[in-house]
Amino acid sequence: MDMATTLSIRQHVKAIAVLCKWRVVLLMLLTAGIGMALAPNTLATPSSVIGGIMGIGLCACSGGVLNQLFERDIDLKMSRTKHRPLAQDTFSTQKALLLFITCILAGACLLYFLTNETTACLTVATMIGYGYIYTKLLKPYTSQNIVIGGLFGAMPPLLGWCAITGKIEPFPLLLVAIIYTWTPSHFWSLSLAQIEDYQKSPLPMLPVTHGIPCTQTQILLYTLLLILVTQLPYLLTYSSIYYLVLVNLANIWLLSAMIKVYQQPTKETCMRAFKRSNIYLMLVFLSLLVGKPL
Repeated sequence: MDMATTLSIRQHVKAIAVLCKWRVVLLMLLTAGIGMALAPNTLATPSSVIGGIMGIGLCACSGGVLNQLFERDIDLKMSRTKHRPLAQDTFSTQKALLLFITCILAGACLLYFLTNETTACLTVATMIGYGYIYTKLLKPYTSQNIVIGGLFGAMPPLLGWCAITGKIEPFPLLLVAIIYTWTPSHFWSLSLAQIEDYQKSPLPMLPVTHGIPCTQTQILLYTLLLILVTQLPYLLTYSSIYYLVLVNLANIWLLSAMIKVYQQPTKETCMRAFKRSNIYLMLVFLSLLVGKPL
């Protein structure tokens, strides 16, 4: 295999990774995996764990591809997304559509045959919800798109739990609530940092439709609500004191960044808050794992 062919393969693999939104998928798989780990251990089998992770991951990839198929023209107008494969025509629409179909069918089959019907149906519905309902029906028409559509991105811990138990129960729903409450301040920090892009696009993002001060207030309020929601696993006895200590250290760390956004919404402070919120979510779920009652 010559160097040119090797380079072409690398570029192709990189394009597929970008289309699948691999960074988002990794974060989703972390929360799904911890959802599995928090489920009753006696119910876990190698097939449910491996099939669950692979199936959820493939379906999550399909959601990322579908999102970019629908937003190709919008991606072209924004500096953050204009280098995506479909926007640059380095990956054809036909190949992307085939990738979407392959990922969602393979993921659904793995979940159906290796975990259970509940997980398969929930996961496929979640990814169609993100890829179509959020992208096509919510994002272009309401500034509350990320609030309403955030439910789809919050589902992975419930999917992981269901892969092991086959049931929808209160504790994983609480984990969904944590991610759901985390989403607005996380995404609006990014939209403030990239406000020039959103001003060029047709998307009605909150900083454009309601202004920067309104967005700053919403970010801070949702962060405070998030801090309250993260107390519930301990208060409802799902987690130990170790979780409570660790999660509140993470809460202080996140709140300090969001206060800076409230005080001075420069591109640097907003992007720092956005990046910190990604790490924060990982810390919260790792705290849940550490604080799991024996």
